[in-house]
Amino acid sequence: MRFSVRSQNDEIILRTARHGQKGWYLSAYDGWEGTPAPREKGEIVYGRDADMWPTTLTQGARTVTLSGFARCESSVEGARCASRIDALFGQKLEVVGEGADGAKRTWGFLSDDPRIRFAKRGCIVVFDLLISCPDPHRYGDVQTFWESGGLCRVANEGTIGSWPKIRVKTDGALTYLTVSLGSQRVSWNGNTKSLVLDFADMVPSTGTVTYDDAFLIPPGRSEIEVSCNAGASVAIDVAPAWR
Repeated sequence: MRFSVRSQNDEIILRTARHGQKGWYLSAYDGWEGTPAPREKGEIVYGRDADMWPTTLTQGARTVTLSGFARCESSVEGARCASRIDALFGQKLEVVGEGADGAKRTWGFLSDDPRIRFAKRGCIVVFDLLISCPDPHRYGDVQTFWESGGLCRVANEGTIGSWPKIRVKTDGALTYLTVSLGSQRVSWNGNTKSLVLDFADMVPSTGTVTYDDAFLIPPGRSEIEVSCNAGASVAIDVAPAWR
């Protein structure tokens, strides 16, 4: 297993240790596989056995722990590695795990002291990165699908629904857009040559959403109906998602 921890200013790559070689290495990890426990614990029903089934089932944050070490050529380099670890605090971090089934990613922040320790006269830096990820889901690489003849055939290779992102460009004027999946639809009005609308937040790059019944792209293949000004090029981005 290999992990990358990326901030706005740096990237630390943790891989399987190689004997005696300088670099950043992974000792152990936790919280990457599996899925966080539900927030709901059921409700007590007095007077008879059993609990009520929760009205909803939701999850809290995923907590990923990456334990590792940096093998350095000198104590000066070791101190610099420790500073790089400390600099991760207060930043949005992208965590990418690469295994036998490909790469998956999530986003979080350093939620505890990395507990930096030194060994071998400061040439080895030992640490534990505890990263809290508010969205417990993991995502694959974004795939782009193009509309043709009023339909856009999309796919989600994951196991749970994923919010799509709509991107439209035209040489003329884009004044309206409607996308539908089954009985759900989203409509937009404005006047522009390009539009980006991410269903995760439903805040268009320009114009106004006039009908908001945003939908997730379910696992498998789906057909999305698209209606807009003639000549517009419509792309739908989908990142496969897993619990």
